[in-house]
Amino acid sequence: MSKHGKQLVKALLLSFLSFLSFLLLQSTASAAPVMHLGSLTQLSPTHPVTLKLTEAYKTLGMDLQIEAMPLSRLRIEVGRGHLVDGTMAGQVGLEQVIPELLMVPVPLYQLELSAFVLEPRQGPRRWADLNG
Repeated sequence: MSKHGKQLVKALLLSFLSFLSFLLLQSTASAAPVMHLGSLTQLSPTHPVTLKLTEAYKTLGMDLQIEAMPLSRLRIEVGRGHLVDGTMAGQVGLEQVIPELLMVPVPLYQLELSAFVLEPRQGPRRWADLNG
């Protein structure tokens, strides 16, 4: 390879490395802060609660990461303040079980359940029948 060819390859390589460095710096500089939430159940990324929370945090300029864990571990992690920033879709009164948490009084999801029985004589006909 001629001297001119070597210089050209060297210049192209330096340009490529400079461009790569620029891309790496841009990706780290523009990374959004992440809100880490613990969940008592594993939720699909397409679950309505996950979608709603992801969109809400996006409007705040944050990414959302959800990690499923049992309540006992959630208590520990919230107390440490490193792995999780809070929890999602917890039951009312969870702030008394984990005092470090503050409840955000915003409904995230509403669920309506119905009971079905094969034989009507075997099952309840109305809610009051379940109270004994």
